[in-house]
Amino acid sequence: MTPTAERIAKGDLSHNNARDRTQRVYRQHGLIAKMHDKKLCDLHHVQAFHKYEQHYHGAQGHDVRVSDVGSGDFPDVESARTYHAQRIAKANFQISRHGQYALEKIITDSKASLETIGAALSPYQDRRQTTAYGAAVVVEALENLAKWWGMR
Repeated sequence: MTPTAERIAKGDLSHNNARDRTQRVYRQHGLIAKMHDKKLCDLHHVQAFHKYEQHYHGAQGHDVRVSDVGSGDFPDVESARTYHAQRIAKANFQISRHGQYALEKIITDSKASLETIGAALSPYQDRRQTTAYGAAVVVEALENLAKWWGMR
């Protein structure tokens, strides 16, 4: 039940509604998931991106373990950070500089789009051309990572 105009005027906004007390968790539908929905990339590309993203965040010092059971494979944070940094360095050898830029942009910028990635990396000015170029760079990078990690 939403507050009425009278209740708002009185300042009495405390209402008993179970729906309002429910905590809702929303997950952003990322660029790679949108690309998969539009059939611009395959499932192995999505998996490769998630693996790259996990190593990227791990290299930044974030705890990226899937399970919270036990102490994990690493006795301290620094060795985990080093491990993930090494994995990112090896992965970056498999992809082009444009691919590195595109994947890092997608991971770090929630407003990143294929159009902005393509505009930053290509000489094209047309929106359709920059979007297509951005998609090609991302898919090529993810294809190379998927092959290297044995997902393809």
